[in-house]
Amino acid sequence: MVYNDLKTDVIKRFWLHMIRRHREEIRHGLAQPRGARWHAIPELGLEISITTGIDFVRVFVRTMEGGKASKLRERLTHWQDELLPALGAPLKSPGESDRFFSSRLDLDMNDEGNWDAAADFLWDTSQRYEKALRETLGGTEA
Repeated sequence: MVYNDLKTDVIKRFWLHMIRRHREEIRHGLAQPRGARWHAIPELGLEISITTGIDFVRVFVRTMEGGKASKLRERLTHWQDELLPALGAPLKSPGESDRFFSSRLDLDMNDEGNWDAAADFLWDTSQRYEKALRETLGGTEA
């Protein structure tokens, strides 16, 4: 699988589109020409990653920079029965060792006609993830 061969100018234009569509997204930083943005939740020791590739967008949970994926995996495993119904994704997807509860929407990101659906999926999913993680994990760090 190619992670991202979407051109950097297209990526940045998409993030600008998303920020215009979901204005609160700006609190996670300015639009940059890279395929991922991170919604940090430091009190939980994790981040919600929103990513775009050439033919998909995706949301998943990962450690904060410098964190250990194994510790977060252990913690999330403990709470997976509570998190699964709220997140709608399994703890681990095939081939993903440091990405948890990965949700993906397949669409052509070179087609700007798909950008509203992509932005809405990323925003709605990331907000659902944040709410569920805060409610389930509380303030316990990984």
